[in-house]
Amino acid sequence: MSAVLLRQLCVLSVAAALIAGARDAAAQPWKKRRDECISASEDGQLAKVKGQLRAAREKLLACAEKTCPGAIRKDCETGLAELERLTPTLVFGAKDGAGKDLVDVKVSFDGTVLVERLDGKAVEVDPGQHTLVFETPGLPPHEEKLVIREGEKARVVLVTLAKKPAAAPKPKPTPPADARPTTATWVVGGVGAAALAGAGIVGLVALQKRSSLYDSCGKAGTCSEGEVDSVYRLYDVSYVAAGVGGALLATSVVMYLTTGKPANEERASVRVSPWLGGASVSGRF
Repeated sequence: MSAVLLRQLCVLSVAAALIAGARDAAAQPWKKRRDECISASEDGQLAKVKGQLRAAREKLLACAEKTCPGAIRKDCETGLAELERLTPTLVFGAKDGAGKDLVDVKVSFDGTVLVERLDGKAVEVDPGQHTLVFETPGLPPHEEKLVIREGEKARVVLVTLAKKPAAAPKPKPTPPADARPTTATWVVGGVGAAALAGAGIVGLVALQKRSSLYDSCGKAGTCSEGEVDSVYRLYDVSYVAAGVGGALLATSVVMYLTTGKPANEERASVRVSPWLGGASVSGRF
C-alpha cells in the first residue's frame, strides 16, 4: 500500500473520530436533561401519593417544561391538572378585640411560615390535620387546629387576636345587704355564749373551792383524794365548756356571713340564763 493511501486513511480515521466525539458531546446535555425530567416525574408522583401536594406540584412543574421529552412532559402536564383539582386552598383573616380587620399577621403552617401578611388571597396547602399559628405584634398568638380535605377550595379561616381579660378577684363573703341573721345563727351563737358564760362560772367555783380546800387541809396535807378530784373535775368541766362555746360562736359568725334572712321577716330573740355548771336558752323564733 502506498504512502499516499496510508495518509488518506489516517486522515479519514481522525475525521470520523472527531465527528463521533462531537456527536457524543452534543448528546450528553440532552441525556442529562432527560434523566432530570424522569426523576422529577417520579418524585412528583411519589409526593402526590404521600399527600404532599405542594411538593408534588413543584416537581411536576419541573418535568412539564418544553426541554423535557414529549412523553414525560405530557404525563407531568396531566398530573398537574389533577393536582389543581385536588389541592385545597385557605383564605386567612384576623380581627382584633374590637372587631377590626388585622393585616400585619404572620401565619405559620405546622411550624413553617406560610404567609407574612394577610391580603385576602387563597393559599394552597396540603390536605390532612395541621396546626396554624397566627401572630401579630402586641397581641398573644392564636393557635388553630384544622382537618383540611382534598379538593376543599377557598375555605375561610377567621380568628380573633386579643389580650385575655384579667381574672377578677374573688369577692369576700359578705352578708346580704337586705338580710338579717337566720334563726339558726341566733341559736348557735346563743348556745355558744351560754357555754362560755357557764365555763366562766364553773371556773370561778373551782377556784373558790380550791382556795377553801387549801386553807382547811391543804397546808397540812390531810386533804382526801376525793376532795382534790372534785376540784379538778370542775376545772375539766370549765375547759370543755369554754372550748364548745368558742367553737359555736365561730360557727355562728360564719353562718352570719354566708346566710341571711329577709329583713322584712321578724327577727328571732334569744335569752340566755347562765347557772352553775350550765345555762338555759329561751327565746322566740
